[in-house]
Amino acid sequence: PDPLIKKVKEDLKNKKVNKWGNTNGLIDSSNGVVNICVAKPNIPRALRFMDTFIKLIKKRGHHIEFNNGTCVVINDEYLKIRFREVS
Repeated sequence: PDPLIKKVKEDLKNKKVNKWGNTNGLIDSSNGVVNICVAKPNIPRALRFMDTFIKLIKKRGHHIEFNNGTCVVINDEYLKIRFREVS
């Protein structure tokens, strides 16, 4: 896995389910790592998807930054991304 995915995996490992707000029943990653918000059983699937996505972004010469969320930087344009399970 990409180092960014290893970091978010470690972050999500010890998280508890959020019972408040608009992410009721989901686990939300911390700031400074890839933005993922899913139910606990879906964490491996979300990590695999984001790992593939990040590898493709990097292969095309773009990069990921954490500027008030997770952003893909393409030709100096910042696009916010978030992997979120609909609940």
